[in-house]
Amino acid sequence: MSLLIELLREGPLAWSTSAALEQAQCDRPRLVFAGSALDHWSSAWAAALNADHVLAAALGEIFSCVAIDVAAEPKLAARIQHALQLTTGASGWPVMAVCTPTGEVFGALSWRPLHEVTRILLEAAEAWHRRPDDCAADAARIAAAWHAVHQPSSGRPLHVTHAELLLDAAEAAAMAIADPLAGGFGPAPRTAEPALWGFLVQRAGRDQAPLALVQQVERSLAALCAGAAHDHVAGGFFAGCSDAAWSAPQCAKGLADQALIADLLLTASDRLGNPLWRTVALRAMQFTCNALRGDDGQFAHGLHADSPAAPGRWEEGACYRWTIRDVAEVIGESGAALIGRRFALPAEEDAAGFLAVGEALTAAEQRRLPELVNRLAMARAERPQPRRDEVRYPVEQAQLAVVIERVAVSDPSFVDIADGLLPALMAHPSAWAGRALVARWRRTGQPQPWALTCAEAGAGSGAHAEERTDDFDPRGGLSTSAVLAQLYCDLADMTGDQQWLTRADQLVSVARDRLRSAPLACAGLLSVLDRRAR
Repeated sequence: MSLLIELLREGPLAWSTSAALEQAQCDRPRLVFAGSALDHWSSAWAAALNADHVLAAALGEIFSCVAIDVAAEPKLAARIQHALQLTTGASGWPVMAVCTPTGEVFGALSWRPLHEVTRILLEAAEAWHRRPDDCAADAARIAAAWHAVHQPSSGRPLHVTHAELLLDAAEAAAMAIADPLAGGFGPAPRTAEPALWGFLVQRAGRDQAPLALVQQVERSLAALCAGAAHDHVAGGFFAGCSDAAWSAPQCAKGLADQALIADLLLTASDRLGNPLWRTVALRAMQFTCNALRGDDGQFAHGLHADSPAAPGRWEEGACYRWTIRDVAEVIGESGAALIGRRFALPAEEDAAGFLAVGEALTAAEQRRLPELVNRLAMARAERPQPRRDEVRYPVEQAQLAVVIERVAVSDPSFVDIADGLLPALMAHPSAWAGRALVARWRRTGQPQPWALTCAEAGAGSGAHAEERTDDFDPRGGLSTSAVLAQLYCDLADMTGDQQWLTRADQLVSVARDRLRSAPLACAGLLSVLDRRAR
């Protein structure tokens, strides 16, 4: 049971899972609270709602209420995130979505103070009761926009020339929203979107790639690794940064983030030839194994954003903040001066900040830096730590296994960890599990027949590919179709059987209208198309 839903259930409302809500027969509009159990603002918003018993009781009378964790309900979360982007232009979690009694979203809002939330929700409820046709029309417009992006096309095969045009158009669309100063794509909050960034890394690694694309990809990866989204003390990555400058981290450390970002960095290192990215990826995997691995060989969902700042008081990122005075108490004043310059800490003694790479160091200072950072890591380990979410999600175990198999090729210390994840892959066949088993096949040279089982299970899960309308990962990862198509390409490489390529081509062809109308929302499939077009 996630922390988020536990928090919500402490209040007077009968919060439930979305599956239970689907069975409810009620003429009231629905209110869906969607957030991440690891995220500070999701937990804070939920706690604030339940602390106000009058408001909670009123909402329970006006709406049919439900709380979901985006990791546990990715399909519904994706629809809500899409509605938020359409109605407000915002993104991220947590979100409150107001729906018709049958579940169609007609309004959504992101985090804001509770008094503003109350006013907006009451206005939405009044709009439903006074103008239900207008609300239903808004819901239909949002649903139509979703289906325009996610409904499949006729599935006609793509000609190579058409494929190149689609790929060039997607590349141009990404560059149109690139931040040429700070790195990244689109407005804040800043996150490494694995599907989009992976596609752009792949395009930047081709022969005669445009210099502007290569430079923007390298600038973005440098910002990810040098900014506050990267934990420079212990390794690993936070969920992202709330500002465009990569200086204010969103301090949750999720398992999926570690796996997908490390995989991205390994690929970028191979294709673009920067060994630093491989080093950062390996360090992230070492952090993940140290901090999230359980006695059963599987991995926890992640570390919460909040940690104790004082007895009885939790704050986002309290464990990760440093003042110059804190640093000096650990490594002395000269070491603190070096760390302060290198990681752009505030000069005021009592002003706390997060570490992000600032000034360059001399060669002598650079040689001294690892020892100083290690001493900070030991000191930080003695601070009160964030809680660990012990939920095991099979898809996250498989995502991590893909990366662990890759790093185990060159680092035998990861072999036992890869072996420990094998039971989870065998117990939950999926496209991600299949990709992990193919990676194991490459590493060991031993065929993995269960990978074929995973390929068939992935094709049959949910609706058939040509009927999918919820093929989207709300965390910016790879869609179901994209992972499955990549698995098919992997199996063709390993077996030499061309039927797998035919299946991959069919998945891409089915999505041709999506690729044309909303290419950046289908970046995972674009990577497959690029792979097949070469």
